[in-house]
Formats: sequence, structure tokens, C-alpha cells
Amino acid sequence: MSHYERLYNHKPSLLHIRVLGCLCYAKINQTNKLKSRTTTAVFMGYSEVQKGYILYDLHSKSFFVNRDVVFKENKFPFMIKTVDPPLFQQLDLVSQSLVNFDSLDNPVCVNSDICLDSANSHLEVDHSDKSIGSNDHSQTMTQECQQLVVQPSVPSRRSNRDKQPPIWLKDFTSLTQYHQDIVYPISNYLSYGKVSPKYQVNLSAFSTATEPTTYSEAVKHPKWVEAIKAEIYALQDNYTWDIVSIPEGKKPIGCKWVYKIKHKASSEIERFKAKLVAKGYSQQEGIEY
Repeated sequence: MSHYERLYNHKPSLLHIRVLGCLCYAKINQTNKLKSRTTTAVFMGYSEVQKGYILYDLHSKSFFVNRDVVFKENKFPFMIKTVDPPLFQQLDLVSQSLVNFDSLDNPVCVNSDICLDSANSHLEVDHSDKSIGSNDHSQTMTQECQQLVVQPSVPSRRSNRDKQPPIWLKDFTSLTQYHQDIVYPISNYLSYGKVSPKYQVNLSAFSTATEPTTYSEAVKHPKWVEAIKAEIYALQDNYTWDIVSIPEGKKPIGCKWVYKIKHKASSEIERFKAKLVAKGYSQQEGIEY
């Protein structure tokens, strides 16, 4: 009797055990109802940090964890060795340029140099038949090869596909050079000319003071230096952290400053606020949390 049976008085369920490497179909959250709601994947193991199966997506070539999975335990995608076709077809130029002289009464050659080599090799093979006719035959072949005219190369074909603007310009309608098909561009109808003077002053007050994006920009302004000091003092007074030694083999999580200008209802600047935040996006699942 196992420890599990002694504790819960019944045997553990093994229904979640599946064959490693088998084909499976995982349900995914799809915002577009016309697209498929499942993806083809391969079962790779069990997650240790959450309840679910570790799957390998065959389309995106990435790993993910999912619970809603249908398994095909008799199919194994990685057992079928597929060889990708070459991007460029290898052409045997030498075999295409030569013609079988044994099957033709009047041989024709494309390249005179290759033709001469072929004629010489033909004569060397038939060295037992030392006759004048063989020399006349090789001279005739050489004359025919020299009279051939080389055809001009075919020019490369250009693509006829329509050029599409970059994907990051799809939300911009005022750039008429990229959106020629827009009948009523917003730039012809949006203007600040009818805005009241008070509202114009309000807009200009918001755009006068800018928020820095880096620490080097913030330390050049005395207001931001005071805001940084106030944030440090507040963190120390609240005992936000404890200074400890870093464990061996671990890397500390970095932090960054976020700057924000607080305005009053009258568009006047109320205060400069600086906030020190940790870079939580650099943490790895199963290691830091």
C-alpha cells in the first residue's frame, strides 16, 4: 500500500497519464470566430508549476501549457522523418549541355570547348580503329560547333504583386502617400481652428512640460531630482526592501524609474512624481516564481 492510499484511503487516479510524444489537439482562445479554435501540437510532458500539459506547437514552433487537450496516442509526428525540398533545384549543366553522340548520326553541341573535349575523348576510346575517317569526323564536328550561335539569356521576371504599406501604418489615415485609396482623409476635416482660446491654452500647457523616458534625462531637471529623492525616502521609511546577499548562481531582478506629471483641473502642474518599479517581465516561470 502506498503513502497516498494510507492518507486518502483510495488509490490515486492515473487518467491524466499520457504517452509522451503523441499527437494532440489543444483548444486555444481565439478572438476571431472564423479561425480554428484548436492547434496541432505534440505532448512533451507535465508542468510542475501549474496544472496542465506541456505541449509543442507544430505551427508556431513554440512550447505552451494547456489543460483542454485531446490526445491521439497512436500517432507520433516526430517518428515520420520528413525531408524538406531544396529551395533551388540543382541542375546538372554539364549533362544538359552535352548530347549523346552514340545515339545521333549528326551530333550537335552547344559549347565548342566541351564539344572538342568530347570529340577527343571519343577518339581516344576508339584508338584501335586508326583510320582517316575518324579524323574527318572530328573535323566536321568542330566546324559545326563553331558555327553555332549562342542564344541571348532570358531577362529576369519582375513580380507583379501590389506593394503593401508597412503594418505599423494601418492605423494612420493622414499619410496620403501610403493611403491613396482613402476618399475622405481625416486631415482634411480635423483642425484646431475652431477650438476656443481657453482650450488651446489648456492643450499648450499639457504639451509644454514633457516626461523623461530615461534616468539620464531626469537628473538634468531639479524637479525630477526632488521627485526621485522623495521616492527613495518613502521606500526607506516603509521598509520596502531588505539588503541581503545574492545566492550563488542567481541574478538580481533589475528596476527602472517611471516619471509622471500630475496636472490640476486648470491644466497647471500639480507635482512631479517618480516611481521605482521592478522589471517583473524579466522573471522566468518556475525559477523566480
